[in-house]
Amino acid sequence: MSSLKRFNTSLYRMLQDLTSVLPDVTEIVVAENLCQTMLSVQPETALFLDGFWDIAKDHEEAIVREDDEAMLATLRALIPNHRLIDRVWSELNGENRRTVLDYIKVLYEEAKEFKTSTSDAGVGSVAEGSENTLYLIYNNVWKEFLQLLEASIEMDDERISDASSKLQRLLQSKGPSSDVVYQLFKDMLGRCVPEEVSEETILQLAMPPVNPTEELERDQSILEGVLLPLNRCLSMPVFLEQIMISPQIQQLTLYWHYLKMMTHTLSRCPESVVQMMSHLAQHVIPGQAAVALV
Repeated sequence: MSSLKRFNTSLYRMLQDLTSVLPDVTEIVVAENLCQTMLSVQPETALFLDGFWDIAKDHEEAIVREDDEAMLATLRALIPNHRLIDRVWSELNGENRRTVLDYIKVLYEEAKEFKTSTSDAGVGSVAEGSENTLYLIYNNVWKEFLQLLEASIEMDDERISDASSKLQRLLQSKGPSSDVVYQLFKDMLGRCVPEEVSEETILQLAMPPVNPTEELERDQSILEGVLLPLNRCLSMPVFLEQIMISPQIQQLTLYWHYLKMMTHTLSRCPESVVQMMSHLAQHVIPGQAAVALV
């Protein structure tokens, strides 16, 4: 097994162990789903290893000498959501904390082995037709997003059902990897990403919102007076309100967040960043919106 595949497997096992101990922490459960998808779809991807290494390489001394406090600082550097880290750490006992820190050391050793044995050239490259791949996954996420919203609202809302049906008809007519849905939403969703996306910020911006309701309320304000392109009988603020009152708000907001990111990426970013987002999007498959912990 290659060092790259060992890294991905170790990351997945760490998340499995955390999920077994903390089954109610949604972010970790979704992160485990992401890694499971990654291993089944592309076990040799370097996406997470690259993100891990960019930070861990600056903490080598702490990791090598197994200084618990310094390694915890490394963990906090690796995972920008410090509230999540604080919550998880407070709920783990001493043995489980030691297990997490042991995983960090193993991940570091496997990442270092990969980096020293493999040239960065060509690693993690995206095959030709990356935009088509991104459109295909973009369309699938929209389908799953609308289906989940339709199933989760307490009262039947024909406006959501009609939007879902129109989406299906468009993709049947234009093809599953068509950019037709992107063209409908690019201007609207592009306005909802406040920061420019670059190679340096792509992984950080891909992190899910810490406060879903806050993000949705901000987008309601931005999209005031805008109608849902798939059903112009429904305003975007009302559409987002349906997400906020849904018992599935966490997962629905993840879908919404990634749809915004993908739309913004295809609209404004240079080809190198489009390729990176395409690589990331391959792991955001229907039913498993992604939260990358590294």
